[in-house]
Amino acid sequence: MNKIKEIVLSSEKKEYTIIFWPRRNIFCSQKIEDHNIYANVNIKDFNFDLIPLESDLLSLEMDFLFKECYIESGYSLY
Repeated sequence: MNKIKEIVLSSEKKEYTIIFWPRRNIFCSQKIEDHNIYANVNIKDFNFDLIPLESDLLSLEMDFLFKECYIESGYSLY
C-alpha cells in the first residue's frame, strides 16, 4: 500500500483507478482511507460474473433457452 500511496501522491495531474476483483473488501478500503489517497483515486469493482467462452455455447442457466431454441426455433444470440 505504501508503493501505491507513493505513486498516487507523486503526481497530482494524473488520474488513477484502483480496480477490485472480485469485489472490494473492508480491509482494502480502510487502508486506502488510512493512507489519505481515497480522494485521489477512482475505485471500481470489476464484476466477473459472465465471460463468453465460445460464440456457440448455450448455457442451461438461461431460463428462456429451451423455449427459445426448441419451441420457437430461434437461435439468435443475446
